[in-house]
Amino acid sequence: MDRLRYESQLVHINENIKNWTAKIEMLQQEHHQNSRQEEEIKNELEKYREEQLKIENDIIRLKEIIDKYQEAQRNNISARDEILAEITSYKIQVNSCKENIANIEMNIQNLLKEKEELLDNITCKNKEKEKTKNEIELIKEENFRLEKSIKSYQEEKTGKNMEIHRIIEERKVIEEELGETNHIIEEVSKNISLLNEELTRLDVKKAKAESELDAIQNKLWDEYELTYTNALEFKKDIGSITRAQNEINEYKNQIKELGYINVVAINEYTKTKERFEFITAQKVDMEDSVEKLNKIIYEINAQMKQQFIENFNLINFNFNKVFKELFGGGMANLRLVDKENVLESGIEIDVQPPGKRLQNMMLLSGGERAFTAIALLFSILLLKPVSFCVLDEIEASLDEANVARFASYIRKLSCKTQFIVITHKKPTMEASDAIYGVTMQEKGVSKVVSMKINKKTDSEKAG
Repeated sequence: MDRLRYESQLVHINENIKNWTAKIEMLQQEHHQNSRQEEEIKNELEKYREEQLKIENDIIRLKEIIDKYQEAQRNNISARDEILAEITSYKIQVNSCKENIANIEMNIQNLLKEKEELLDNITCKNKEKEKTKNEIELIKEENFRLEKSIKSYQEEKTGKNMEIHRIIEERKVIEEELGETNHIIEEVSKNISLLNEELTRLDVKKAKAESELDAIQNKLWDEYELTYTNALEFKKDIGSITRAQNEINEYKNQIKELGYINVVAINEYTKTKERFEFITAQKVDMEDSVEKLNKIIYEINAQMKQQFIENFNLINFNFNKVFKELFGGGMANLRLVDKENVLESGIEIDVQPPGKRLQNMMLLSGGERAFTAIALLFSILLLKPVSFCVLDEIEASLDEANVARFASYIRKLSCKTQFIVITHKKPTMEASDAIYGVTMQEKGVSKVVSMKINKKTDSEKAG
């Protein structure tokens, strides 16, 4: 146990040494840059001090002239006021020079920032230049391939032209045959005209017969309330017309003796039957739809279950791996509460930090729980990397050593995901590419302050 504790302390001390070494190098760079800027500012200040000294000499010389001619000009109050006004003007010029010095210092700071941005732009442009060269090589290869394709298409075009000449010859033969066919069509058209005239005559005859049939059907409805279709059901050989007429009269008298008859009942029955058949068909369609939907739901649930189990196993593997890297050992496992119903099952987290026994995550300390949750988050990002991730003081409950591990792992994941971290921890700030802060120099006025941090690789440090 003591050995583990000493090794842990040694790792912690080595990490602190690395962090302080990186911080010292960054401060040395800033010191070198500030020294160079201070030298430039001193040169500018020396220049403006010489101008200030010259103005002060002019002021002294004017004072001597004023002292020399003071007695002679005592009575001339207006002249004295003009001289005093000139002295005031020189003082204003001196103050203006001081303000110009401050403005120039500010301009120097702005120019240094613009210089850094220009260097970054030059690096980006060089990368774009290399990318453009590669694209030009690819375009040249594509042009060579297209030239080969053009040659093959030209050969194919020669074959197609020969085929077109053959088709033109066949077309001439077909046009000759078409001329003979047109002659036959003209003769057929004459026969069609004669048949159309005969058809018109038959249509007139048909219209006359239809008008007579309508008159008979109207009479059948007015006298017997029967349609032609219903009357066909009662069609039979009547034999003697006189006997049949007597029977009709007898049936009419019997109908009159029956009294009122609800003739609408037949129509109501027909409508009710149609409505029943329609609802029955709708019911069958609904049952078929429910069966199909249940089948689709079953297939979707099966697919969701399969995908969930696959992704759950991958996340569980990543979780154990990330947990070991962040904690420096131990193990972690995700466990389903109900393995038979995985889509609605709860999930238990069992972890074993280095030097402790296996236990549920809720039995850990606050910092250990937070670090375990961070490990779970990183394991999900390893499975499904996102382009953008915001973390709001996620490492607030961690100690300095664990914050350094957290920051190191974020640097590892930053190649695939861009992180925006809201933090108050120094190791996290030191691992970032840029820092943005909000300050209030004046009451009620907020100002955003940013700083880019240049990271040096190991090869650059060795050089």
